Amino acid sequence: MLRYVLFFSLLAASKVTLADDIDYIAGRYTYVSYAFTLPDGYSGGFREFGSSGATIEIGADKSMVMTMHMLDGTRPVSRAEILEIDIKNGKGYMLVRWPEMASPVRQEFETDGRTLSYVIRFRDPQDVIRYGGSDQGVLVREAATEK
Repeated sequence: MLRYVLFFSLLAASKVTLADDIDYIAGRYTYVSYAFTLPDGYSGGFREFGSSGATIEIGADKSMVMTMHMLDGTRPVSRAEILEIDIKNGKGYMLVRWPEMASPVRQEFETDGRTLSYVIRFRDPQDVIRYGGSDQGVLVREAATEK
């Protein structure tokens, strides 16, 4: 019986840590820089997607909503789910499932509570377009959502 109590206590503690980690970074962010590199070495940024920038909202419910600001004036929205997150001393990672991608991506990041910078290295060989490439960005939390 004690074994089960300990197991469920640890399980509950891990859920609290996940919630605390999400709360630390939850908010609305605006990209100040973004770059990608494809496996063949080609690199670019938002302009190569026909975009002038983007915002991301990270929700306490483990959701991510990205709004692209397209050069033609449209604003397509993409939604993702954060499957796993861990932050220690302002550094951490998120495992994020975007519906446009075959498998979740691991996003390594650093934050000081206002700025969030990240790198994604695409390591899934089934993702033939991105495999071996990377994304990186720097985002700033909007003032109304600063912690």
